[in-house]
Formats: sequence, structure tokens, C-alpha cells
Amino acid sequence: MNDKKNTCAAKYSRTYLGLGSNLENPAQQVQLAIQHIIETKQIQFIAQSQLFQNKALLHPDRLNEIQQDYINAVIAVDTSLTPVELLNRCQQIENQMGRIHSSKRWEARIIDIDILLFDDLTISSINLTIPHPEMKNRIFVLKPLFEIAADLVLPDGDSIKKLLKI
Repeated sequence: MNDKKNTCAAKYSRTYLGLGSNLENPAQQVQLAIQHIIETKQIQFIAQSQLFQNKALLHPDRLNEIQQDYINAVIAVDTSLTPVELLNRCQQIENQMGRIHSSKRWEARIIDIDILLFDDLTISSINLTIPHPEMKNRIFVLKPLFEIAADLVLPDGDSIKKLLKI
């Protein structure tokens, strides 16, 4: 007699999310967003970097603008959500927290949640690009990512260590 159970185990994907805020107590906003993420049923928390403070990136047309410093972090999670479902969930959390989406880039924001990596997938669509297209150029992404995944290799073969010149 065969005792096999017909189970449908969900496939979990290792995902790295970058979070940042520079409004209304940024450290608290990042922590609150992380809490919302890990309360999502289809997401299992793996690791969190420390919080990193950095100067705001300013659009070249608005270099005279003054913005508060950002607080950034990276978290590792396993999720059974698809990349698009995860994007939708992140945007839902941003909206819940009061994020106002603008057509202007690099504006001050209460919270920003970016999908940096999703397993070893490479996706390029109108709404979603994975790996995040700017992650290699942003020390405030690379340093916290290194902290929680020092041996990580990106889908293109670059390692976090190589990008940080370690």
C-alpha cells in the first residue's frame, strides 16, 4: 500500500528587497515596512541588514534641492509569490504607508521598497526589472546586501565582493 500524500508544496524563491525612507522618522518607516513584509503569509523572513544612513540622490535638474538623509536596509526573504505578485505586495505596502508615487525620480519618500534580486531570474518589462537596474551603482544597496549575503553572485556572474572591490 502506498502511503504517499498528494501534497502541493509551494516553491519558495530567495529574494532580496531594498528599503529606503527619508521622511517622517525614516528608521521607523523602514522597520514598519519590514514588519508589513514579513507579516505577509507567502513570505518567510531570512535576514536583515543593519540600517544605513546616506545622502539623498538628487536628480541632476534639482541639485539645489535639500532633502533629509535616507535610511536604507536590505532584507532577504523566501517567498512563494511570483515576481509580479511580490511587486504588487510591495506597492500595496508603500501605498498603505502613505507613499505618493510621482513621475519625478529621486524625490523624498516615506518608503521605497525595491525588488533587488529574485532567485537568479532576469526580468525586463515595463513594470519590473530584475535585477534592479541601479543596484550595482548604489553603495547603499551593495553594503547592506553584502552584510547579509557576502557570497552572493548576481545572475550576470558579478559577485557582491567584486562590486564592492573586497
